[in-house]
Amino acid sequence: KQWYQRRVAITAGEGLKYFGVAHNPITSSGACQLLESFGKNSSAVIETVDITNVRVNEDLWAALKEAKQILTSLKVIHQPYMEGRKKPNPIASLKDWLGHNKHFELVEVFKRFDEEESMEVSKEVLMEAFQQAHLPFDKTNMEMLIDQLDGEGKESVNYTTLVDCDQVKWLDECLVRYNTSKKE
Repeated sequence: KQWYQRRVAITAGEGLKYFGVAHNPITSSGACQLLESFGKNSSAVIETVDITNVRVNEDLWAALKEAKQILTSLKVIHQPYMEGRKKPNPIASLKDWLGHNKHFELVEVFKRFDEEESMEVSKEVLMEAFQQAHLPFDKTNMEMLIDQLDGEGKESVNYTTLVDCDQVKWLDECLVRYNTSKKE
């Protein structure tokens, strides 16, 4: 279990294009060492590093920026960087992630898992859908996100308005509904 504390060495010419450790027990420190190793190797052909489940702290953010300066086309899939120790807001985190992943369409995830075409998806089905879509959240934050998307405590998420509007605007509306229901 201590494998991630050892120095990670990546050598040039191996042809490694994708390196995924998203669902492995890697810490921020281990991810830093990984990115530092890639960043020291300007001739690396690495294109994508997936560290989805790793919390992005200040050190990891710095290592990420350094690696991207050397490997300019490097894509790193990661959780949003949240300064300080404040509790992350899942909708804000999702909006940030969507800003970096412009190809991703939430409505397509909903449609794919809405077998009854009712424009509503249960929380359980949505949890599975988001996991299969590889959204960058651990289980706790995924549950918080879905609770915020539900907003009304119905145990399901209605996505009717998502079809006709911008996904970021829809997320804002979900957050307003959620915050309003918590005050009541």
